[in-house]
Amino acid sequence: MDTKNDLVFSKDEVEGLMKDSTKRVWRTFAGSGDLIELTFADYYKRFIYDADFIQTAEIAVNKGLGQGTMINNLNEVYPKEKYDFVEYHIEGIDPSVEGMDWRSLRLVFEKIGEDHALVGIIHDQWTP
Repeated sequence: MDTKNDLVFSKDEVEGLMKDSTKRVWRTFAGSGDLIELTFADYYKRFIYDADFIQTAEIAVNKGLGQGTMINNLNEVYPKEKYDFVEYHIEGIDPSVEGMDWRSLRLVFEKIGEDHALVGIIHDQWTP
């Protein structure tokens, strides 16, 4: 995660994002460096919920399942004392690429007494 450049939305902003036609620069594509410039709805389909994590993922709480070449700084940005996370990990979708299409969706929750509030969504995947 890039705490200086990643996009952050308030609760009120999130409520209307799926219908918002604004294209935003989310980051750059690994390898090419081209800008990822999409509406939230398109970004969501391509980079957040790009697989059926509910039906096919392995699930773990406060344990990383997928690790790629990118540095995983989840616990630095969201320290364990204040946050929990749930990881949904899919080893791969297309058997012909031998796992080089793995992906993980991590939902980060702030601990608020006995409750938790969603504060972060992290998507990780195999990159060249």
